[in-house]
Amino acid sequence: EILYSWMEVRTPRLSYSSPKEPRVQYFIFPLSSRRRNYSHFHCQNSNLEMTPWLFGCTETNGSVCLQGMDLSWATELLPAFKVATVRLGDLPAVSHLVLGVSNLSGRQFSVECEWLSEDARTVAVPIPHVLSFGLSVSAVTLSSAGLLHTVQLQDFHQVTSRLSH
Repeated sequence: EILYSWMEVRTPRLSYSSPKEPRVQYFIFPLSSRRRNYSHFHCQNSNLEMTPWLFGCTETNGSVCLQGMDLSWATELLPAFKVATVRLGDLPAVSHLVLGVSNLSGRQFSVECEWLSEDARTVAVPIPHVLSFGLSVSAVTLSSAGLLHTVQLQDFHQVTSRLSH
């Protein structure tokens, strides 16, 4: 017998590893209290089957989504993970995000999701001059243990224009 369950997640981060027995698990993330402090929602997983897995809910009944849209199109396939990052500002009609995961084939997987503020996770780094020949180095220190960070290279366009002349 396959177990189906819904769980509302109110924490900033979720880590889940599938059990060995077949199960369909839905995690529902309310957006109302998150839109003020966060700009994005990010999930990554390993060994999850290639089926739709991230949804935006437009109609709910308690903690169950009655109608929604598939957001799995945002998924990037990396060598070890499937990754999806959605911008909350692009989803004005969505009240909840839903992560639907299953191991009906018996294959175990893990998934991690988190809310994030892009501004707080972006670091700008000056790049060394093109003629420094590796004698100059820029170090990056990340301010959190989050799953996703953005490193912006400052004045990179100047390096590429100097190389093309």
